[in-house]
Amino acid sequence: MTKETSDLTTDSLSDGLGPVKLVESSEIKVEKKFKDLLPKLTEQEGKALEESIVSNGLIVPLILWKEKGILVDGHNRFEICKKHDKKIIVREMSFDSEEDVKLYILETQAARRNITGFKRIEAELKLKNDIMAKAKKNQKKGCLKVDKPIHTYKTLGERAGVSHMIIRKADDILQKYKDGIVSEDDIIALREGKRKISTIYFKYNPSQKRNGQGETTPRAIMKNTPQGLSIRVKSYLDNQEKKFSQAEDRCSFYAELIQWAKEKMQAELSSSREG
Repeated sequence: MTKETSDLTTDSLSDGLGPVKLVESSEIKVEKKFKDLLPKLTEQEGKALEESIVSNGLIVPLILWKEKGILVDGHNRFEICKKHDKKIIVREMSFDSEEDVKLYILETQAARRNITGFKRIEAELKLKNDIMAKAKKNQKKGCLKVDKPIHTYKTLGERAGVSHMIIRKADDILQKYKDGIVSEDDIIALREGKRKISTIYFKYNPSQKRNGQGETTPRAIMKNTPQGLSIRVKSYLDNQEKKFSQAEDRCSFYAELIQWAKEKMQAELSSSREG
């Protein structure tokens, strides 16, 4: 748009990307679950945004969930517009579900605000319950009937660009922070990129560290266990079952275990034939 929104008087406008319209703040609904999905702006970011809107008006339209009138994108801009009595322009978009709204917020804002590292993981973990709910629906169909079981941490890891174990560790850190175990200073250090997730995780979970190597995969644990195959499998199940207690995780866990056992038995069978 080339004009300041404070100069706009028409009810139907366009910013080159599609129709937008002027609305009153009372027409917009704000829901906490969407507003709090992303990290808060820093003091510097908030000040810069406010100065821009005060000087130029609202340049980038807010995004509303068309069918429900709920604010999807632009919570900070919306609050600034109300504070300074600036005209509000919105673009309406249709979404099929709250999960779709959350995905849109993360994908749009993470790129716009360059949210990376622990902040991105922290935001993605807010989708955990949605992904788990979807996975449980699949689980009811039975592991063998689902082509590709949903692994919550793996899915979130792929979205955030990190491994599922990093997601799992970050989730543990945030839960312990919520419970008052992890310190505020450690969380700030993670958000600012001054500390590594694994470092903080093992600080509060020292028993999980294996000779300085950290956690390992099922394949690696069983490969390095000196006992026979059946004992290795039992030992692994005894020690690791709690970590794979969620329904969607068990599918992928047992799938990997079965695959490993098949490969091991095939190798032993080939070896015996050669002998």
